[in-house]
Amino acid sequence: MAQASMTADPIEKCHHILYLGEHHLPSEFAHLLGCNDVPMRAVDLAQLGPIIAECAPVLVVSPLYWNDTDALDVAHRLCAAPYRGRYRALSSHAPPRPELIRREVRKVCPGLDFEVLWPS
Repeated sequence: MAQASMTADPIEKCHHILYLGEHHLPSEFAHLLGCNDVPMRAVDLAQLGPIIAECAPVLVVSPLYWNDTDALDVAHRLCAAPYRGRYRALSSHAPPRPELIRREVRKVCPGLDFEVLWPS
């Protein structure tokens, strides 16, 4: 199976990126996503719906797992927002079965452009 590479999805003409998680998007992920100098807004999960409606982001990024939540929780909220753009869940290492994560998220929100990414 092909590994999801952090370099496979450079962002062109980003206007808003929402980052869910602890404080800010780690610089190695921003660099690999091609978003170093792109306006980015850090939000918490509770703010997600109203902010999706307000700013129509081109990309939503979160850790695959953090605190008491995970990418599936985020996908539920994005789908309810409604958001059908790009959502990338980041992991510091390759998850054991990324295809299972993709399948579950796509079941929850079929119109979401979802991928799990990790450094090569």
